[in-house]
Amino acid sequence: MSKSGVLNRSFSTREKVLLLILAIIILGAVYFMVIVKGTSETIQANTTETAEVEAKVKLGNTLLSQRQAMKKELDKLGSTASLPVIGTYDNLTAEVDELNSILSGVESYDISYSAPRVSDTTVRRECTVKFTMADTSEVIDVVKKLQNGKWNCQVTDVTVSAAMNSDNSIKNVTGSMTITYYETTTGASTTEGLVQETEESSSSSSKHISAAEVSAAFLSGGSTSK
Repeated sequence: MSKSGVLNRSFSTREKVLLLILAIIILGAVYFMVIVKGTSETIQANTTETAEVEAKVKLGNTLLSQRQAMKKELDKLGSTASLPVIGTYDNLTAEVDELNSILSGVESYDISYSAPRVSDTTVRRECTVKFTMADTSEVIDVVKKLQNGKWNCQVTDVTVSAAMNSDNSIKNVTGSMTITYYETTTGASTTEGLVQETEESSSSSSKHISAAEVSAAFLSGGSTSK
C-alpha cells in the first residue's frame, strides 16, 4: 500500500480510540516532564534556598547576640581609649606629672624612686609614696585614680593608720604605698639609667592591691601588704 493510501484511508472506531489514548498518554508525559517535574524541582530548589537563608539568619542572630554581650562587657570596662597604656622608656616625666596631679589634693605626700629595672623589653619603675590624707575615702580615691590612670601601673603594699576624733570619725590618715610603673624599651631612644633585673628580684613580686582591699584594711586596722 502506498504512503498516500495510508494517510487517506479511513480509520476504524477502534483505531481512533487507540490513537486518542496514545495522544492522551503523550500529552500526559509532556505535562509531567514540563509542568510536574519542573514544579517539583523548583519547590526543591526553593526549599534548599529557604534552609540556607534560615541558617544565615540564625548565624546572624547568634553573632548579634555575641556582639551585644561583648558590648555590655566593654561598657562595664569603659572605652578602650581610656585604658592605661605602657609608656616608652624614659617616661618618668609624664608619670611624675600624673602622680603629682592625682596627689595634688591630699594634705601632704613624699615620693621616693628606685632605679628602673629592665627584663627583656619590660621596664619596672618603682616608687614609694608616704602620705597624709583627710580621710579614708581619699586614700581609696587615690588608689582608684592610679589604677585607672593614663599610664600602666600596679599599686602594692598599702599600709594605713589613722587617729580617731571624739565622735569616732577618722582623722589624720597616714600611710604609704608602692607604685610600680611599667614601660617598654621598644622604640626607646635610649636605655641609659636602666638596671638589669636579676632573677631574684623578678621572682619576688608584691600582691596587687585593689581599692576594696584598701577599704578592708581600714576596717581591720591593719596593712594590705603581703
